[in-house]
Amino acid sequence: MKTSMMMSVMAALGVASGADAGSAQMCVMDAEQSIAQGADGEVVMSFVLPEGATVTGVVVDIDLDHTWLGDLVIQVEHDGTVVKILDRVNLGFFPYGCGGRDIDASFRDDATVSPVDLCVPSKPDPQPEPMLVGDLIPAQALAGFDGLDAGGQWTITVADLAANDSGTLHTVCLTIEYDAPSPCVGDVNGSGGVDVDDLNALLSAWGTDVGVGSPLDVANDDGVIDVDDLNVVLGAWGTAC
Repeated sequence: MKTSMMMSVMAALGVASGADAGSAQMCVMDAEQSIAQGADGEVVMSFVLPEGATVTGVVVDIDLDHTWLGDLVIQVEHDGTVVKILDRVNLGFFPYGCGGRDIDASFRDDATVSPVDLCVPSKPDPQPEPMLVGDLIPAQALAGFDGLDAGGQWTITVADLAANDSGTLHTVCLTIEYDAPSPCVGDVNGSGGVDVDDLNALLSAWGTDVGVGSPLDVANDDGVIDVDDLNVVLGAWGTAC
């Protein structure tokens, strides 16, 4: 029966207010998860990113030991989409796939080297260890995640699908590049447009000290609702975000 070992990581990552693009990286160091026949090593990362942020790029860095890389399938899953970045490399070309050991690599769509090119038969020895190193082209393009909501749960799974060999997952890093909607200037109530409701909210707080950082203080963040804030709302009147 297949077993699964899972490590979950949660973090809040984002960009400064007003930015419309950014990147977030999360790493699980010293995961030390066993990868053996019939078992999966699994790492779950939960990203808290700006609302509306969409994926524009993904990079996966992995450090693991394994005595037969041709046994392994490594995949990333997010929001119902699954992308395999390593898929029993060179299986079919060699009877049991790539017989090399160990990975210390960055899987990214802009790489120019394929794992297929680096993996060789198990003999002659000695072989390079780790065999898969540097920037590598994933088996399936990580661009498959582009356009999805960037926040939420991301799962990286390392599965051993053959007999005899085993290994250990040491470190996984996931980097997400994303675009986020620019803040809507003048949208006091967050409705997605600037209209009479925003004007009324502003007028109801007129002359009061609402505190620095209040969504009502749209002009200069001085904490006071005054004519400067009114001019911002009127200047953006009728716009949609």
